[in-house]
Amino acid sequence: MYFDTAAPEATYEPPLSAIETSNTYVVATGDVLSQLSSFAKLEPGWDGADSVVPASQDIEAALDFVLSMPPVLPLPKAMLSASGELGLYWDDNDIYIDIAFEPEGKISIYSKIRSTGKEKFYDSIDTTSINSNWYFDTLGDLLIPHGYALAA
Repeated sequence: MYFDTAAPEATYEPPLSAIETSNTYVVATGDVLSQLSSFAKLEPGWDGADSVVPASQDIEAALDFVLSMPPVLPLPKAMLSASGELGLYWDDNDIYIDIAFEPEGKISIYSKIRSTGKEKFYDSIDTTSINSNWYFDTLGDLLIPHGYALAA
């Protein structure tokens, strides 16, 4: 026997939850492109009276950066400080990488391989000089499991 019952109407709410640590706004879930776009909707004072919104150029630069990444690389998470500094980061058991978007189309990068303690820092990188080889040269550590010897 067939019963014609209407199913409840499905609704979707994007899963965005904020975690506040050290005056840094980190969107813990959701698509990184949506996260970055949502920063454009913030108002001054979003994280206290003195907090500022990120520059629209920084948001565009971060969106362009993510959209230009080779698809084999894992997607980063977005972060925003109360001072308006916009960044992307990767944080797992093996490696931490942090990219800060700076004025005039520049970025700075900090990375640390946890197993060896090896750190790298790149400053004032012109985003117009970034190509796919740059992504692999600079972020390639995201693809290597650390703490293991590679077979010859």
